[in-house]
Amino acid sequence: MTNLTFVSKALGMVKAVVEFLATGLAVAFSAGSVNYRTSDMTAAEVADTIQDFIDRTGATWDWDDFICCTILEPKPDEIRRKAGEVALPLEGDGEAVLRELIEQAKTIASQ
Repeated sequence: MTNLTFVSKALGMVKAVVEFLATGLAVAFSAGSVNYRTSDMTAAEVADTIQDFIDRTGATWDWDDFICCTILEPKPDEIRRKAGEVALPLEGDGEAVLRELIEQAKTIASQ
């Protein structure tokens, strides 16, 4: 094998590794596993946001912002994460889950 062939194959392997890593990072970011945005939303605000989503009274990006931004308080954030797992478009079972999450958030807010 000539030096040129060896270098060409080595560069091909490096390119493949770089593409593999770039694809992995893209998937991680698009799946939401890397989240740098946070919110200081209260449990009462969580309940209101979910209710607005059900009623379709929220602004265009409210739901996306809600499910994508980690809430600093653990209990409201757990509710946010569960709400984000509800399948869309919203149907009967999903709406029931969201209504239960509203009640949980209201209970936390009243403590």
